[in-house]
Amino acid sequence: MVKALNVTYLNENVLKLIKPRKQDGNKGDFGSLTTLCGSVNMTGAAALSTLGALRSGLGLLRFAGNEETVKRMQQIIFEPVFIPLEKIWEYPCDAFLCGCGIGRDYDRFLPQVLDNCKVTAVLDADCINFLAKNIDILERAKYKKILTPHPGEMARLCSTTVENIQADRIGHAKAFAEKYECTLVLKGYQTVIAHPDGSVFVNTSGSNALSTGGSGDVLAGVIASLTAQGY
Repeated sequence: MVKALNVTYLNENVLKLIKPRKQDGNKGDFGSLTTLCGSVNMTGAAALSTLGALRSGLGLLRFAGNEETVKRMQQIIFEPVFIPLEKIWEYPCDAFLCGCGIGRDYDRFLPQVLDNCKVTAVLDADCINFLAKNIDILERAKYKKILTPHPGEMARLCSTTVENIQADRIGHAKAFAEKYECTLVLKGYQTVIAHPDGSVFVNTSGSNALSTGGSGDVLAGVIASLTAQGY
C-alpha cells in the first residue's frame, strides 16, 4: 500500500489481508447474510449479487423478497434459504445486503426494513436511489453502513451532477462518509473508499473490463459476504 497525504493507494498487497479458513469449519463458521435484492423484472441483479456473496466464502445466505420474486429466483439459484419479506428480521444474520435490482417494488417497506436493521448493512443500487429521496433514514440509522454508489447514484445522493462528482471523487466521498457516518465506496476508475473517520483509500487495480452491467451487483455481494465473515 502506498500512502500520499491522507489518501492510501491500494495495490495487490491487500490480498495478504485474506484470512486462512478453518480446515474443520462448517457453514456456521463463515457468516450468514440476509439479502433484499431483485424484483420480478430484475432477477439478474439478485442472482449476480447472490453468487458474488456465495463464491467469496459466505457460509449461509437468506434471500428475502415478495412471493413472485422468490418464485422466480428459486428457478435460477439453489443455495439460498428463501424467506418472505415480512419475516426478514426473524432470522439472525451477521450482515445485510439491500438494493440490487429491487427497482421501486419495496419502497413502502424499506423504511421499516432499514429502521429495524441491527447488523452492518451494505446498501447498493435502488436502495441508494431510495435513500437519496429519504436521506433522513440514513441520518437516523445507528448500525454500520456501507454504501456502494456509482457516480450517477452518488450525484443523486449529493443533489448534484455526475460531472461535479467526477471532478472531485475523493472530496465528495470523504465529505459524505463523514457527514453520514458511513463507509462510502464510490465506484469507477480507481474506486474511492472513504470512512467516517476521514480516512480514504483508492483502489488502483481493475480495468475497464469491469464496465459492464452486473459487475456492481457482484461487488455488492462480495462486500456483504466479507462483512458477514468478519472482515
